[in-house]
Amino acid sequence: MNRSVRGMAKVSVLWTIVVMVAFLVALMMFFLTSGELETQVAQKNNLQKQVDELTTSTKKNSEDIVTISNVFGFQEGGSRANAQLATDGLKTLREGVPDVGSEVKTYQAAIPVVVQAYSNQKARATEFEGQIASKNSEIETLQASIRELGDKNATEAQELRRQAQDAETRLGDLKTDLERQLAEAREQIKDRDSKWRAAERTIEDINRKFAAESESLRGRMAEMGRKLNPFVKEPNAADGKVLSVSANLKLGWIDVGAPDRLPVGTRFAVRSGGKGSDRLKAMCEVTKVEGGMAEVLFMDQTDPFDPPTVGDMLINPLYDPRGDRACLMVGSFSGRYAKDKVEGLLAGMGVKVQRSLDPYTDFVIVGSEMYSDAEGQPLDTPMNPAEMPEVKAAVAQGCQVVLLKDLRNYFRF
Repeated sequence: MNRSVRGMAKVSVLWTIVVMVAFLVALMMFFLTSGELETQVAQKNNLQKQVDELTTSTKKNSEDIVTISNVFGFQEGGSRANAQLATDGLKTLREGVPDVGSEVKTYQAAIPVVVQAYSNQKARATEFEGQIASKNSEIETLQASIRELGDKNATEAQELRRQAQDAETRLGDLKTDLERQLAEAREQIKDRDSKWRAAERTIEDINRKFAAESESLRGRMAEMGRKLNPFVKEPNAADGKVLSVSANLKLGWIDVGAPDRLPVGTRFAVRSGGKGSDRLKAMCEVTKVEGGMAEVLFMDQTDPFDPPTVGDMLINPLYDPRGDRACLMVGSFSGRYAKDKVEGLLAGMGVKVQRSLDPYTDFVIVGSEMYSDAEGQPLDTPMNPAEMPEVKAAVAQGCQVVLLKDLRNYFRF
C-alpha cells in the first residue's frame, strides 16, 4: 500500500517536473515569440511609415505633374501632358520664333530666348508707336494745312463763281449781239450770194474765152519757140576756155570747175580761140575737178603742129553750167550706157530726166533700137526710136535731139 503511495508520489513529482519544464519551455517560447512580434511590429510600422512617405511624395509628384501639365498644356485624353505633343510644341516654337535655334532643347532654355525676342519686338513696337505718333503729328499738321488751303480755295472758288456769273452775263449779252449781227450777215450773204453766182457765170464765160485764146497763144508760142530754140540754146557756144597747157604730159587746166556742176569724165571739143577761126584742134577729158577749175587730158589732136593753147575754147553741146534743165530719154539703154547710169550722169549736171514730154523739156536723148514695147512684149521688128511719137513731138516742139553716140563722144561712163 505504501509502495503505491510512493509510486504515485514519484509519478506526481515527475509530472510536476514535466509540467514545470513544459511551462518553462512555453514561457521561453512566449518570450521568444513576443520579441519577434515586437520586431515584426516595428518593421511593419517602419514599412507603413515608408509607404506613407512614398504615398505623400507620390501624391505631391502627381500634383506637381498635373500642375506642370496644366501650365504647359499638350494634354490629350487625360490630365497629364503628352510627351510627343510637348516635343511637337517645342518644334513649332522654334519655327515660329526664329531666335529659338536648334541648340535649344527644353522649354526652360527656350523661355529666356522667347522673353528676349518678345522684349525686342516690344521695343520695336514701342519705336514704331513713336514713329506712328510722329507721323500722326505730321498728318495733323498736313490736315491743318489742307483745311487752311481748303478755306482759301473755297474763298477763291466763291470769287471765281462770282466772276463766272459776271462773265456768263457778259457772254449772254455778247451772244445776243452776235446773233443779231449773224442775222444781219445772213441777209447780206444772201444778197452777196446772188451777186456771186452772177459773177461766177460771168467768170465762166471769161474763162472759156481765155482758155480758147490761151490755147491759140500756146500754139503760136510753141511755133515761135521751135524757130527760136536753136538760137536761144546755142549748142555750139563756148562752155569755157583753156587756162594752161603742159605739152609734154598732154595735160591742161580749164576755167570750169565744181561750182559749174562739172563731173569727171566730161569731154570737150577744143577749138581755136583766135579771131575768125573756130577750127577743131583736139578733144579733152576732165580727170580732176577742183574749186573753180579742172584738170583735163588732151587727146585726138587733129594737127600735130597746132596743139591746144591757152585761150582755146571748150565746147560740149550737152553740157550747161547753169543746170536746171530737163530731158526725155527714149529708146533702149543698156550695158555701159544703162539708163540708171545715164540718169546719174545727167543728175550730176543738174539735168532732170522726165517721164513724159512737156513744154519745159529742153532736149531728147535717143538710145538704141528697141526690141520690145513699153510693156516688155517682144516686137516682130526692131523699132527705131527716132520714129517714136515722143521724138516727133519733141522735134515739133523745138527740143534739141541728142543721140546716144553724142553722149559717148562727150561723156565717159
